[in-house]
Amino acid sequence: MPMEGDPTSLVKVAHLLFLSTAWGMQVWVTFVAGFVLIRGVSRHTFGLVQSKLFPFYFYAVLGCSFLNLALYAMYHLRELLSSGETLQISLFFVCMVLAAVNARWFSPTTSKVMLKMQEIEKEHGLGMEMASANDSRQNQKDAADQNFDYMFKLLIIGNSSVGKTSFLFRYADDSFTSAFVSTVGIDFKVKTVYRNEKRVKLQIWDTAGQERYRTITTAYYRGAMGFLLMYDISNQDSFNAVQDWATQIKTYSWDNAQVILVGNKCDLEDDRVIPTEDGKRLADELGFEFFEASAKENINVKQVFERLVDTICEKMNESLDANSSPTSNSKSANLSEAPSQQSSGCSC
Repeated sequence: MPMEGDPTSLVKVAHLLFLSTAWGMQVWVTFVAGFVLIRGVSRHTFGLVQSKLFPFYFYAVLGCSFLNLALYAMYHLRELLSSGETLQISLFFVCMVLAAVNARWFSPTTSKVMLKMQEIEKEHGLGMEMASANDSRQNQKDAADQNFDYMFKLLIIGNSSVGKTSFLFRYADDSFTSAFVSTVGIDFKVKTVYRNEKRVKLQIWDTAGQERYRTITTAYYRGAMGFLLMYDISNQDSFNAVQDWATQIKTYSWDNAQVILVGNKCDLEDDRVIPTEDGKRLADELGFEFFEASAKENINVKQVFERLVDTICEKMNESLDANSSPTSNSKSANLSEAPSQQSSGCSC
């Protein structure tokens, strides 16, 4: 029933609020939240967040559009509408219908298809790469590149907030951000390097440190050839947890997996609570090599990964030499001579 007179100030404010909410959410979800989120999580995680967020978003747009249309119709007689006003109401109605279709049918249907595709991709080791528009092309190129001599699966493990993700980004992309975004589940990047005259493809997995993700992350231990077990030199709890992480490696990975203990954030010398000697002593007790490093200052990041790759290559050579026969005329996959031992420690 159309109402007589001009709308009150309260009605005008409500109309403007509903309109700005509807359009503001569309701008935020499309051009702000989407671009921010896509830089911080894996492609699969980004899809899962979208599947949870979009139904709420579509229903909110639907409700705001309906209220806008109702308020407008209350104060505008249909027979007195101008062509411009008719177009405005028509656009409101179309927006409301599209939001309803998206909320009730399109979003749930696409989410089901996405989840099925994710299951297929997981079987082929895909989908956990970062979804950032800046490096997606390079990640896809590296992941699809089959021109390599060896492929090593490496894992970075340790308590939450010790800097695992920053360490991986520094090595793979030579980038660093001080903003802390907790890894959800597991993520990975691919990087191809040349070591000992061989082209080695590294599949580096960044694991979540929280206990609630432990079942997920330990499933990825199988097949890993190397681990970076990381703690924060300014966090006693992360150092105390090293023994538990080492036990998990022995429990869930293969016997010949190589491990390097990394004391990260060595740039925080004023906040240090774990002496370098304690880290070395623990590494010796566990039979691991030891480095202190800093993702922020790019200290020993490349050296840690290179040493881990070299150690894996050395073990491969030893295994091949042990299994080779003097009378065999087959071409050996032997690597070149292993490099000399690199010095551990932090240069900061």
